[in-house]
Amino acid sequence: MLPDLDTLILSDNSISTLTLTGANLSNLYTLNVKNNNLTTFPQPFGNLPLVSVIDVSDNDITSIPASINLLTTLKQLFASRNDIAFIPTGLADLVGLTRIYLNDNLITNFPSQIGNITALQVLYLYNNQMTGAVPTTLTNLTALTSIYINSNKLNRTNAHLAEMQGALLSWYNSRVGGKSRANQ
Repeated sequence: MLPDLDTLILSDNSISTLTLTGANLSNLYTLNVKNNNLTTFPQPFGNLPLVSVIDVSDNDITSIPASINLLTTLKQLFASRNDIAFIPTGLADLVGLTRIYLNDNLITNFPSQIGNITALQVLYLYNNQMTGAVPTTLTNLTALTSIYINSNKLNRTNAHLAEMQGALLSWYNSRVGGKSRANQ
C-alpha cells in the first residue's frame, strides 16, 4: 500500500492517533503530522526505513519512544510545542541527526549522550524545565552552529563550552549564573 510514497503530510488536522502498522511506507522520506491532537508518537518505526524528516510539532505528545533509535536515517526531528518530559538516551544513537527541535516542552533532563550526535548542527531546547549543568560532551559537537537552551532552569555552564566551534550560545532568560526568571 503506497510503496512509492516519499512524502506524507497530514498537518493541521484533528488526528488523535496515527498507527503505521500494516502501511508499506518503505520509501517515505518525510512524515509531517504537526498541529494535530496526537498524544503518542507515530509508530512502529520499522515501517520507515528511509525516513529523514519527522515533524510532530504542535501536538500533545508526552514522550519520545526509546525505539526512536531504529530510525537510523533520521536527519531532522521536529517535536516542538508538545508535552514531552524526557529525552531518551537512544536519541543519541542517531549520529546522523543534523537538527533537533524540542523547544517548548516539559523536558527536565539534558542527557550527556547528545554529545555523541557529531553531525548535529542545530539544537533547540529552549523553554523547557532542564536543571543542573550543561553537559561537557557538547564540546564534541564540532558541526554545531546554533544551540538555544535559554528559558530553562540551568544553573551552571562549563568553561569548555567556549571551545565549541561556531556555536551560538543563547542564554538570556535562563538561570545561568544563579539568576532565574522569577528573580528578574
